Amino acid sequence: MRQFRCAINLPLVIAFCIGIWMLRARASGRMTGFVLLPMVAPPVVSSLTLYFFLKKLTKWNSVIAYGGHSGVILAHMGMIVPYAVVVVMVSLSKLDRRRDLAGQSMDACLPTRIFGVILPNIRFGLLGAVFLCFLLSWDEIGGTLFVTSVETITLPRRMWMGLRDNVDPSIAALSVLLILVVSLLMTARALLLMRKERAAR
Repeated sequence: MRQFRCAINLPLVIAFCIGIWMLRARASGRMTGFVLLPMVAPPVVSSLTLYFFLKKLTKWNSVIAYGGHSGVILAHMGMIVPYAVVVVMVSLSKLDRRRDLAGQSMDACLPTRIFGVILPNIRFGLLGAVFLCFLLSWDEIGGTLFVTSVETITLPRRMWMGLRDNVDPSIAALSVLLILVVSLLMTARALLLMRKERAAR
């Protein structure tokens, strides 16, 4: 489910950020502020807002509703998208607009400019946004507790229940596994940087 959330979040974030970057509309500041609002609001307030919103949706449909996986996905999108927007907007701010203007002067259509000029130049920002979305979705337990019922249990919620309600050795084993994965990634990055420095010398 977490990969599905990232797959939904990233196209929305890319469309919003590129639209703001290309159009430069007068209301772009207000729209960006509205998207970044969950970052300013306390997590409890955002979770309560999502809870009441999903409870209202439950009366109208059963697909996106409280207690289901779709409701969890919607809640996590609302909580995570602002951080991805910040990362992508920073990457776009460092992109030279003359590259896009050069493609426009060569009669390149909008999809060609986006997929051939803009996205390749901000690929590291996109990778950072995906990684950040994954980590924040993993760590988002407050909103999950508010918008899920007993039937819908995500892995972070199961870990939280295992630590709070009983002593489960599988939780400790999972924690050790996560620590090992992070340690291996940090070691691999350190070795890669050392190898690049030696090659540069």
